[in-house]
Parts: sequence; structure tokens; C-alpha cells
Amino acid sequence: MVTDVSRDPVRIGVVGLNYWGPNLARNVDRLPGAELTWCCDLDDKILARMGAQFPDARTTTELDDVLADDSVDAVIVATSVSTRSTPSSWPRRCPLTTCSASAS
Repeated sequence: MVTDVSRDPVRIGVVGLNYWGPNLARNVDRLPGAELTWCCDLDDKILARMGAQFPDARTTTELDDVLADDSVDAVIVATSVSTRSTPSSWPRRCPLTTCSASAS
């Protein structure tokens, strides 16, 4: 039985805020024990809207900003349907970078 459970929230970034991303960000923001810390998207207009909706979360167009933040515990990547069949560099790189960071 685990008895030493942290009371610190799980700090989560959401990458890709066009279709499913806003729903994921909203759910993370409302989830007890979680903290939405980053909203990342290539579109500045989307980031402005998300920043207004989630003022405690930082916003960026750069995936590296999210991955470089040592306080982030998890990253959710929500890619658009068009990028699933034609992979782009930053969504593919995220799981590899996250796995290598958590192994250290």
C-alpha cells in the first residue's frame, strides 16, 4: 500500500488547441489534483483566446518552451486530423522528448 502520496497538483501542458485541445485544456483545468500550466499552439489568435479563458496557464507557440519547463509533469498533444496522416516535426518529437526527460 502506498502511503506517501504527494499533495502537489500534477502540472500539465496542452499542445494543439484547434479542435480537441480546448476541451482537453478545460478538462485539465477542472480536474481535481491537476493544474493546467501551459497552452501551446502555432496560432496566436487561439492562444489569445485560451489565455483569456485560462489566465493562470502560460501560452506559447513553441513546443520547446513547454518541454523545457522542469515543473511540467505531463504534456497532452492534440493534433489535428490532417497532421495524423502527414506527420509534422513537433508533435512527433514530443513523446520522444518527454520519455527521455522522464528517464533522467
